[in-house]
Amino acid sequence: MENKIHAWLVNPENSEEKQKAMHRLWDSLDNQEDLSSKQEYEKITKKLGFNKKKRMSQHPYYWLRVAVVVLPLLLLIGIYNLTKDVQKDKDKQVVVVDVPYGKHEEVRLACGSQIWIKSGSKIKYNENSNDGARIINLEGQAYLSVTRQNDMPFIVRTKYLDVKVLGTQFNVSAYPDDQSTVVTLNKGSIAIRTIDNKEFKLKPNQQFVLNNTTKEGIIRDLDINVVKDIADWTNGKIVFNNETLKAIALTLKREFDIDVEIDKDVDLNRSYTLTIEQSDNITEIIEIFRCLDNSLSYKIEKNTVYISNNKTE
Repeated sequence: MENKIHAWLVNPENSEEKQKAMHRLWDSLDNQEDLSSKQEYEKITKKLGFNKKKRMSQHPYYWLRVAVVVLPLLLLIGIYNLTKDVQKDKDKQVVVVDVPYGKHEEVRLACGSQIWIKSGSKIKYNENSNDGARIINLEGQAYLSVTRQNDMPFIVRTKYLDVKVLGTQFNVSAYPDDQSTVVTLNKGSIAIRTIDNKEFKLKPNQQFVLNNTTKEGIIRDLDINVVKDIADWTNGKIVFNNETLKAIALTLKREFDIDVEIDKDVDLNRSYTLTIEQSDNITEIIEIFRCLDNSLSYKIEKNTVYISNNKTE
């Protein structure tokens, strides 16, 4: 009924009908003219140059009467619409979790799903979503354990691809400045759609790698232990499996909030396999690298690590 009244009021085609209704409503009121209002009305009409003989209506105070009837209705409609808008904003309250370098965060959603957010990463989502889907916007890396809801799919949106699931566990690495976006599946199944609408499906222990420049994507089969290593950062470990020096330096920057300066003569593609703890300090980590590769020289000054080739006499 409220919607019908609202539609009737705002429909310009019903103006004559509404005018008659207001006349009937006004005439039905037990109205007594207020002398001061009448005097004020006559002053205003005189200043405006209205001719008393050219009355705008058969009622001398037509517009005043109309205002008395219409304004409360308009006020009620305005309050009703404002209430609806406030409720919509409440239902779609946006939550942003921005994790700085050197920190990790864990978030539990209302549906029971958990998100571990890695350093230098950000997620954004609607706390109370009524859109038929649970949508997470991700910049950076996160590990997700999604509670299954058949009528409410879970979607992770990144710059270059979307991941759609019902219930599963997977890792997404989508840092804006990385060369690739990488999705690794631990359990369940997921569907991936790239920005150019190519679709891929992953099974457990598979990894999807998208080249952010060429937009080409491939699926890799991984050993179960490698998949576990990728997610181990949620347990305080950082595992590098045949990672390049360039990639390791970027990870150290994010995980320990430091700068890493590498001399231009150093081969950035040399690779290493090692495990470090997030509780380690940067001095301990550099000592590990010295044991692994003594061909490089490492120097720490304040919050910066300098790496160069070891010059032999």
